[in-house]
Amino acid sequence: MHIRELSSLYLSAAQEIAFRLGLDIAMVANGHPIDYGGLLFWLRPDDTDPGVMAAMVEIGDLPVQDEARICRQLLQQHYIGVPAMHGSYCLLPGTDVIAYCVRFEIETPDAASASVLGFIDHMVAQKNSTDPIHKEFI
Repeated sequence: MHIRELSSLYLSAAQEIAFRLGLDIAMVANGHPIDYGGLLFWLRPDDTDPGVMAAMVEIGDLPVQDEARICRQLLQQHYIGVPAMHGSYCLLPGTDVIAYCVRFEIETPDAASASVLGFIDHMVAQKNSTDPIHKEFI
């Protein structure tokens, strides 16, 4: 098991997010799944850049009966959205669970927490939308 040492930037941003959501800092900083607005999300540090935090949102299970079509659409989203700028879809290792991951620069803990929470709020709004386009991957 790989144990990472968390950067002070990451810890400060995670602490601010935990404070704003009324959650335990250890749960948030250590990447435990958190139910927020009916979606599971968690945070991860970037192992190569201590000034970056990743926010992951669980989208749902990859449907077995339509796996090829859904995988094709997810990969096409990378072309349309340029993953480095807008995030990327992934399968959680050892599962069929689709997640969406976005990287956030940690310039200040306040700015990073506001960006992460804005992203999570946006994903919750998409989940709750009646628009079928938004429901395709949420």
